[in-house]
Amino acid sequence: VRLEITAGPMAGKIYDFSSPDAFIFGRSDKAHCQILTDPVVSRLHFMIEFDPPAARLKDLGSTNGVSVNGVKYGGRTGDAPKAVDLRDGDRIRVGGSIIVFRVKGDAGLALESPPGGGFSLAAMVNAMENRVGSGPPVIPGYDGLSKVNAGSAGVVYKARRLEDDRQVAIKVMKIAAGRAQDAMWIRFSREIEITRFIRHPNVVEFLDAGRIENGLYLAMEYMAGGDLSERLEKYPRGLPVGDAIAVMRQILDGMAAVHKEGVVHRDLKPGNILFADETMVTAKISDLGMAKNLQESSCLTLTGGGGGTPAFMPPEQITQFRHAQPTADVFSLAAMFYQLLTRETAYNFTDGKDYLSTIIDGDIVPLGKRRTFLGKPPPGPLAELIMRGLSPEPADRFPDAGAMLAALDALGPL
Repeated sequence: VRLEITAGPMAGKIYDFSSPDAFIFGRSDKAHCQILTDPVVSRLHFMIEFDPPAARLKDLGSTNGVSVNGVKYGGRTGDAPKAVDLRDGDRIRVGGSIIVFRVKGDAGLALESPPGGGFSLAAMVNAMENRVGSGPPVIPGYDGLSKVNAGSAGVVYKARRLEDDRQVAIKVMKIAAGRAQDAMWIRFSREIEITRFIRHPNVVEFLDAGRIENGLYLAMEYMAGGDLSERLEKYPRGLPVGDAIAVMRQILDGMAAVHKEGVVHRDLKPGNILFADETMVTAKISDLGMAKNLQESSCLTLTGGGGGTPAFMPPEQITQFRHAQPTADVFSLAAMFYQLLTRETAYNFTDGKDYLSTIIDGDIVPLGKRRTFLGKPPPGPLAELIMRGLSPEPADRFPDAGAMLAALDALGPL
């Protein structure tokens, strides 16, 4: 897909996107297209997320909004929608700048947009969920499938492995029809390849993978104890410091192994930390589906999904969408640690500012300003460690989870 700027200060500039990426327009030096001379342009005006050929434009809380084919989106007055799926030939206007969105085929020829709109992520996911929700699939070697969870990436079933009568979790994804199906196949296949080779007591164990009619399945050890977000619900004012440290040590140890294999998780959050049983003692990292091998040049994500979970997403996961490094996971780990202690997000999310702008700005609330379980801040050295992990600049964080774990161990008893 291509953005052609046909009018304004950057007229003649062309941006091409052949893999998932993001594009930010505004006055800020964090914008990919920076416009300094047009007073209509806000600091962070709008963002386009690409998963070619799909593209979604989202206003970032700009003052004046953005026009697509004469229809206004966003802005700080009125009830205009903030986001729109783009289609070939759409004209985007902000002040004196006009950007034309193009969809190109392999030979450089424009592809026709489907009737009634562009390549809609929502429609694609809805179609996929309708298909996976039609009933448990038949998977050779397994029986007793019962659905335990469903999401945009597929359905998770509890099942019995026939060869040893072991309870397992099976993740199944069936692909909806449409041009995005190849990318969906690649995402799930990548998850299988990543998970297959990582073995650690604090990473959910890979067991098996294969193909079924119109889909793929991934079998993993069954985690009966729920996830960390469920445990956190029992502590409305945050976990005690010692409990939070015990859990984070396990998560850091598991992620140190993941980073050692050259993999970045890219979606660390309490919901992706599972417990082996109801005692909630042994924590394990799950859902490496967004993980990315450092040898690859592009990320794999869903248009509109932002490539992660906002409360735990580092700024560069938006501004440098294709180049996530272990430092991105360090930010997410520190944000999780912060939330365990405070039940608050590290970001200063407010009603008056778009959440993506807050992330891009790296607007973090110092840990000491949050109330904790005991009504007082955690020990100073621990707070400093967490805030280092939350540094907006990746170079100021720990280089990887192993380094963060070593720093936590060096603090001694707290």
